Amino acid sequence: MSYTLAFTIEDAANQGYHVRVDTSMRGYSTARFSSGSSSGNVVNASGTTVYGSVDTDTTDGNSTLSTFVGDLTLNANQARASSSSVFSNVLTADADSLDLGFFTGTRSFALRYTTSTAPHSATILGNTVGEAALRFGLDPTNDPAGTPFNEAFYVGPDGEPASLHGHFVTVSAEFTAVPEPGTTGWISGIAAAFACCIRRLKRTHRLPPEAQVSM
Repeated sequence: MSYTLAFTIEDAANQGYHVRVDTSMRGYSTARFSSGSSSGNVVNASGTTVYGSVDTDTTDGNSTLSTFVGDLTLNANQARASSSSVFSNVLTADADSLDLGFFTGTRSFALRYTTSTAPHSATILGNTVGEAALRFGLDPTNDPAGTPFNEAFYVGPDGEPASLHGHFVTVSAEFTAVPEPGTTGWISGIAAAFACCIRRLKRTHRLPPEAQVSM
């Protein structure tokens, strides 16, 4: 799984701006054991690591999107159920941020999120009956007759709505205002907190990976 967010920050007046990326992932891994006689019969449900990368200038011919960045990388948790513990509902709530730095002039950026394997993993071992589900913002796309999803649909056993779940990315750009003519000396004499005005531009993308499995 891989997806890319491309965006351009316009700065025709060359005022300069600071860019920050905040990313988070929230959802639940759920495993329910229904029946099975062997001690090795277990139900596992887990997400995977979502790796993040960034290119701060997509027009320079030197892409950096193949280099993973730790501060953009998120991890999902695992739920495990067995005859001794028949139900597990485990929260994933991972978040991080990255300061991209200060830039001047109009510039095109790109963020890429990818997994090295499938975005989810569900296993039911041995002669076991059960269900493994991951809820990260979407209901299952189908519900085969005779094999209903009991844990995967919203609202789940934790009671949280789908709107709270998914992969979220927020890009913030803070522009430094240019002082008006004749005010430079006055501005330099006051506290730094008042030395410049900040204009904030935010773009938030909600990217819920679909991952539900029932057996």
